[in-house]
Amino acid sequence: MACDSKRGFCLAKKVTFIVMGVLFLGFASLQFNDLGQYGNADSWSWVLIYLIAALLSVLPLWVRVGRSLIAGFTGFSLGAFVFRMQDHQGNFRMEKFAGRWLYNDEGTQMVQQTNEAGGLFIVFLWMFVLYFLNQSAKTKTTL
Repeated sequence: MACDSKRGFCLAKKVTFIVMGVLFLGFASLQFNDLGQYGNADSWSWVLIYLIAALLSVLPLWVRVGRSLIAGFTGFSLGAFVFRMQDHQGNFRMEKFAGRWLYNDEGTQMVQQTNEAGGLFIVFLWMFVLYFLNQSAKTKTTL
């Protein structure tokens, strides 16, 4: 990551990249309870999504990451978010993103779709920001 001027901004970028990488590692580690909590075995897909987000967050610290790679994952996360916001008939349901959907009708169990949609939205927002922050040095290896 080259920062010829504005050293404070460069340090802030590095810290932000590290913090987001650690955040997504934390999100990935939380996915291992899906089987027990929700009775499904899709946690591997969420672990993979969050690990990719963590990797793309910290890679610019060492190598030049192609913006097309970040753009591709940004598009994937937005598409997955939109897909997650649909009901079983394919209708877009914005209320699935609302807090009242966090628990079932009895208020006893969290609804998984809200968690997944929120996570995908966070990934999308960070990848969108990362796309513009990824101004690495030209001398580094490009991925």
